[in-house]
Amino acid sequence: MVELGVVEQRYAAVCEVINDGETVTAVARRFGVTRQTVHRWLRQYGAKGLAGLVDRSGWCVWLFVREAEAGGPASVDDEF
Repeated sequence: MVELGVVEQRYAAVCEVINDGETVTAVARRFGVTRQTVHRWLRQYGAKGLAGLVDRSGWCVWLFVREAEAGGPASVDDEF
């Protein structure tokens, strides 16, 4: 069995609503999220395409840890 990544799972949920005509409620149940979450994914996908479905929460955690280790605010340019 192939395990899907976060973006692929969200995209699958969005496609079920948009392409397959599934209800938001049914999709939310199947994916184990709230209806509000599925609505958010639909809005983000509509506004930004696949890029809107990327999990941004990891970035905040990474930045917080980086700042704590460095003893001050981190710069994005430091990493690139």
